[in-house]
Amino acid sequence: MLTLKLILEKFRNSLNFPELINAIEKETNIGKSETNYVRNCATSGRAIMLQSALDIPSISSENILKIVKIMCDILISNKHMEESVLFVFRIFFDKLVSDFYHDFNFNSAKNLTNVQKNFSKILQNVFEILEKYISNNKSQIEQSQKIYEFSLYFLIAKLYLRAKNSKSSSNAKEKLITGLIESYFGTGFLNTIMDDGTILGFFKLIVKNSFFQENENLKSAKNNSENKFNERSLNISLDYFFEILKLNKEKEKVYKIWNLIIDENTNQILTEISPKNFQHLIYSVSRFVLKNFFHLDYVKQIFDHSFFLSFVKFKIKQKFKFLGDLIKIIEENLQKIKESKNTSEEIIKKVSDYALDLLKIFGNNPQVYISIQSFKTTYAVSCIKIF
Repeated sequence: MLTLKLILEKFRNSLNFPELINAIEKETNIGKSETNYVRNCATSGRAIMLQSALDIPSISSENILKIVKIMCDILISNKHMEESVLFVFRIFFDKLVSDFYHDFNFNSAKNLTNVQKNFSKILQNVFEILEKYISNNKSQIEQSQKIYEFSLYFLIAKLYLRAKNSKSSSNAKEKLITGLIESYFGTGFLNTIMDDGTILGFFKLIVKNSFFQENENLKSAKNNSENKFNERSLNISLDYFFEILKLNKEKEKVYKIWNLIIDENTNQILTEISPKNFQHLIYSVSRFVLKNFFHLDYVKQIFDHSFFLSFVKFKIKQKFKFLGDLIKIIEENLQKIKESKNTSEEIIKKVSDYALDLLKIFGNNPQVYISIQSFKTTYAVSCIKIF
């Protein structure tokens, strides 16, 4: 039996390795009598080795497709490996469209026609494999009951939007990507992703299936003055969704999604599934909106003092750290607006009114208001300094 070290050595020294894929499958074939822990460890090693294989620029199309199939098999058979495999898929797609692989390098002066054919074929074959894992029907993603299915669809949408947004969108590669995706998934597939019904179905799965370790992250935050733990979302699929929204560049759609998440009906549905996860989802979406789509007229309406007062009633243990994080983002954006050379007196007045409105969140009753004691760096003081 090959050892892990020997297999990795073979990866480094071999450029043509079909027998290596078989070795991986044999090496990680754990018997039913073994514990789940051992199986998960073996599957983790398998994913690492597959990623190592995809890091070889000269890998053949045949081996790429075999790895894609293996990764899909892991997705449907091991819940614990879902995020790891989805991360490998993300890296793979980035490499595939960035001229990393020799057979699909559009910068090659030789055999450009063959490169185009190879690229078109590999992308088509990958889509055909993934279709089996996207609700078994590429046109019904909104009915999916698996988070990873949404993730795969988001990754495809990311390819599409990057090609559409590319400054070199007239080039052959970008045309091939957009054409293949529209041909295979339909010209309206992006609208399907952005549909309220699809997004609500996605949020239901996120709230139901995500597990955020509150105590662990609170503990790690004590030794992290920058609070980098706040960067972590409930699920990697949510991060992929945010990437789509950024690439789509439509702030109206982002705020429409915000309105959906705070809608009374949505609130009731998601709260019944998991109150804490829903509250964490509200924080994650709020942070994303404030960092990437800060529009004063929208923000001052929806992130007013009443929003933060309702946040105080959340059950999640990190609520005051999360509040501090959101308020800090708002403060930074208000400061940028104030310092902008193009800021008019009218906008300054809006900023001032908004800052004063936010001061209403502070009071003496900790059951109703945010106590000044809750923050070491008080937003009230910072707000006053702005003016």
